[in-house]
Amino acid sequence: QYYGKIFIGKPLQEFKVIFDSSSADLWIPSYYARTMQYAVKRHTKYNCAKSSTYVPNGKSWSIQFIGNDFSSLQSEDTVTVSLNHVNTSIKLVSVKQL
Repeated sequence: QYYGKIFIGKPLQEFKVIFDSSSADLWIPSYYARTMQYAVKRHTKYNCAKSSTYVPNGKSWSIQFIGNDFSSLQSEDTVTVSLNHVNTSIKLVSVKQL
């Protein structure tokens, strides 16, 4: 597994992540999540209100993952990896756990 730091938004919000080369999605827990399991509660959360580059797109999204159902709204923000900027879609995981 490959892991490292990424930064999202402006000003930069730092996250430690595992780089999953088998998925095109970037999952980041949301600051606004209503319910979360303990494992997620310990991690840094993305706060879109603190980012001047945040753009909501309003599309809903859901997935079943490891026996849990998750739904959220997709958003866009700038992701920085090793000081290279990439515009990407962010799924704010656990906005609502079903």
